[in-house]
Amino acid sequence: MTYITHILPPVAALCLGIAASRGVPVQAQAQGHAPLGSPHAGISGQVVDQQSRTPVSGANVNLIGTHLRTATDSAGRFSQTSLGAGTYILEVRAIGYGVTSWVLRLSDGETVDYVFELEPLGVDLEPIVVSGQPGYFQRRMQEFEERRHSGRGIFITQDQIEASHAATMADVLRGVPGVRLNCRSGVCNAQMTRTAHGVCNADWVIDGAPASISSTPHLPVVGIVAVEIYRSPNEAPAEFLKADSHRHLDQVGPLTSIRSRSVLLAAALVVSSGSAQNDDPLAARSKGAPNAPVTVYEMADFQCPACRMFTVTVLPTIDREFVQTGKVRWVFINLPLTSIHPNAVAAAEVAMCAARQGRFWPTHDALYQHQDEWAKLAQPRTTLVKIAQRAGVDRTRLLACLNDPTVRKEIELDAERANRSGAHATPSFYIEGGLLQGAPYTPDPMRHLLDSIYAMRTGASK
Repeated sequence: MTYITHILPPVAALCLGIAASRGVPVQAQAQGHAPLGSPHAGISGQVVDQQSRTPVSGANVNLIGTHLRTATDSAGRFSQTSLGAGTYILEVRAIGYGVTSWVLRLSDGETVDYVFELEPLGVDLEPIVVSGQPGYFQRRMQEFEERRHSGRGIFITQDQIEASHAATMADVLRGVPGVRLNCRSGVCNAQMTRTAHGVCNADWVIDGAPASISSTPHLPVVGIVAVEIYRSPNEAPAEFLKADSHRHLDQVGPLTSIRSRSVLLAAALVVSSGSAQNDDPLAARSKGAPNAPVTVYEMADFQCPACRMFTVTVLPTIDREFVQTGKVRWVFINLPLTSIHPNAVAAAEVAMCAARQGRFWPTHDALYQHQDEWAKLAQPRTTLVKIAQRAGVDRTRLLACLNDPTVRKEIELDAERANRSGAHATPSFYIEGGLLQGAPYTPDPMRHLLDSIYAMRTGASK
């Protein structure tokens, strides 16, 4: 016989089911005596939440006084079979519910199926205070307000921009003391008139990153929420001042795309007069004149096939036409993509140690030229060391350097620099405030880009 019924949670042990009982009474269960009778009876059922009627999975179901234990499945069901006739105390425990028990009496060969309802516990929790950190936009606006209250420079808020009905930055800048718009044939250039060197072109900083090559007074004001204008280096905050020979990625925050105007936070006109000669931590893997008008940061992975292609087919032309002529300073930044290039870090360590011996670029070239020899090796170090030796690196000093943990930290710092610039693929190039991802297959695209940037920064014709 099978019975299906609903069992409400009892205040005390409550007898439900069969009114007449056979076998050992409840008191015998408490003393640990097993029920009598042939083991052909059974108890099955479903445990549910009394309020929501949803199944309670993972609840512990015990028959008190026996060794029989089970748990409910994902549907809240359980089953105990091969029971003898008698009286049983069924106890159910579940997290978030009170411990509840029922008294069940089974006849010989009887099987019952019940729905057991558990009442959720009311739990008083201590108050939790959640304090949120300001997001990137909020932090940028806080910094803007702090600079505005310092009293240095000219500040224009979003409300002021909207009230002026300006369409472009030229409309915003027109009439600002110390700023002159030099317009020819409908093309305007912003110039600063109160510098120690007389009139000079303004530098632009957009969303915290240098953007002089991509910004002009014709920039629409859509999306711009604040403008800061500094008319001399004495006015400008240190974070906006750049030195042409030391434009490190350490100074770069998240970039706004050259083509994007939707997330412009602040268009800040900043003037820089000259450059300080500071120690350059990237000098050992840089080539070209330190004071070149244009600096290119190449972010690459030594195991990357596209990086090898660029190094072998394009870079020699760029080196000859731009680096050796003093137009461009070229800086290598490690960006090993370890998820797909497991030997990239090992190669980068060899290159960084070679840099400490003044042999970075010969080793750089050799690692790419012989990439097929080491890229797929399970243990590439021996081969990498031999390649570096052929490039003029001292083996003893190299091996000692490879055991120096600071080498790996330098590579990790490089990757952080690259990530701050927005680079997530190799090769990528950070050029004067703009990010170019992917390598051209011929020198022409890079040649045209560098010609354009060089002309813009120097005023020279191509």
